Amino acid sequence: MSGGAAPVLVIEKPASGDSIGTKNPFTVMGYALDKNASATQGSQGTGIDRVSVYVDAERDIGGASVGDADLAFNDPVPQSTYGAQVSSAGWRLTFKPTSLHKGSHTFFVYAHSVVTGKEDLETVGFNIVENS
Repeated sequence: MSGGAAPVLVIEKPASGDSIGTKNPFTVMGYALDKNASATQGSQGTGIDRVSVYVDAERDIGGASVGDADLAFNDPVPQSTYGAQVSSAGWRLTFKPTSLHKGSHTFFVYAHSVVTGKEDLETVGFNIVENS
């Protein structure tokens, strides 16, 4: 599976520079799709079978795994751009940020396409604050 483009991956939350508190669980979210997926490929025809989230470094150079996201959430944004087939391209991962120290961090998010076998990597910076 060498041909084809990398999947489309967008991080919708947090936005760059957002502050995340330590008291309550936080949900990282976005959407991922392969524009060339058939209706039977990947989760709900999106062509994506895995979205993985790491923090503070890429996974191969010491990033800490936050976990694999749940797939197949309805998201109107990719549907309006790429069509009804990918209306469920949304992904979500809820975690407790209690293990992250106060200050700046970066999420490294990977989406894997079953169509091409390729991955896309997107990052977003955020801040951990002590909750009030």
